[in-house]
Amino acid sequence: MQKILPQLNVYLITTLTGLLLALSNSAYSHEVCKEVDASGNVTYVDCAMAGESAEEVTIQEPNIVPSTDVPKSNEILDPEVLENEKAKEPPQPSRRELEQQRQRDLEQARKDLEEAKVIRDGDRQATINGNRPTEQYIQRVERAEQKVRELEGKE
Repeated sequence: MQKILPQLNVYLITTLTGLLLALSNSAYSHEVCKEVDASGNVTYVDCAMAGESAEEVTIQEPNIVPSTDVPKSNEILDPEVLENEKAKEPPQPSRRELEQQRQRDLEQARKDLEEAKVIRDGDRQATINGNRPTEQYIQRVERAEQKVRELEGKE
């Protein structure tokens, strides 16, 4: 029980302080005093109710700055506000535009595949039975074929 009392006092003091600060605006501007009891606990009370050992404290007006990012409740459903928000977003391409871009990409991938198939210097290596494509050549052609398959939607 004795361990709970100091914690309860701290809780009460904190709550009372917060309440007094919340009520200390111009509509409730009255004198607040600070009292310290024999155990060292601090309490803030109305000076009219304070004991003789209480000190008057000055509570300043809170500095309240309204937020500019939070929409007002009537702006949330306002069609004009919604239209302005849509105007800020980048336009999304239409299905037709996406398909046209895919076709251009597929055409380029097919050209890249044909170019990859061209045998260049160093693309063949000699073997006992003649020559064969190098691993580098095979990988280059496979990557180009893979790109074409992806764009054709076969994978």
